Amino acid sequence: MNPSVSGSHGPSSRIAGGALLTALIWVCLLASGFLPVGRLFLLMLASFVLVAAARELGKGGAFLVYLASSLLALIRPGLITAAQFALLFGLLPLLTVWLRRLGRPWVERLIVHVCMTFFSLAILWLFGLEAFVVRGDRWTERTIVFFVVLALQFFLLVYYYALAQFEQFYRIRIEPWIHRRGS
Repeated sequence: MNPSVSGSHGPSSRIAGGALLTALIWVCLLASGFLPVGRLFLLMLASFVLVAAARELGKGGAFLVYLASSLLALIRPGLITAAQFALLFGLLPLLTVWLRRLGRPWVERLIVHVCMTFFSLAILWLFGLEAFVVRGDRWTERTIVFFVVLALQFFLLVYYYALAQFEQFYRIRIEPWIHRRGS
């Protein structure tokens, strides 16, 4: 069991850690709203912070960090980035961490793929397909939806690989540094 989740840190350090992780996610979301390139990369980094929150604060603490970050994203950078984070990039690591208790990786991934496909289609419906179509394109709505779903499935495969690499890095390099004083 993780030492910080089991209670070796007091409530004030857990609150401070949650606030710092929320601020780190918000900085990533702000940067994704203002930088012209790397938007998806920064949203993915923000989701990795939620995995760190789950390791340090537990699933409930990670969920609170997710809620606070999503609400802050509504203030700045705005609705579109907040929706992308709240419905896709924020839910993905929480769903992954929560489903790990099933013990079967293929069941977890299947459920995640189905849920994320549903949420991406919800975003398409919420913002409308015209946000993804350039005037004069002859693509049909079904073609656009097909390519979005296909791109999402490819992204999820890449995301799982990157997430595994981040978790290994976090476990080997960052976690021992955080807990170095034997607290």
